[in-house]
Amino acid sequence: MIKTLFLTLVAFGLMTVTSISPAKAEQKTCRVQTNDIGNIVGQGSTQNEAFEDASMKCFERYEAKHLRRGKGQMDEETGLTIIDLCANVKCS
Repeated sequence: MIKTLFLTLVAFGLMTVTSISPAKAEQKTCRVQTNDIGNIVGQGSTQNEAFEDASMKCFERYEAKHLRRGKGQMDEETGLTIIDLCANVKCS
């Protein structure tokens, strides 16, 4: 449920972003530095796809970190906090 909500929010955010000129054959990259889950590198054929990839990797890492701590399934508040963090990553 939380992951589905996250995917929907990321997809909606990407639809509202101003369109970028047609993609070149090269891969675009979105690099995100974090203090607690390491560096994330998202890749895609457009900058939007690279952002989406980085956001998904961010969510998956936080989800894995939560599970590694033995906390079981995420509650709604934790999931929403992670969604907020990952849907607002800043690419460098």
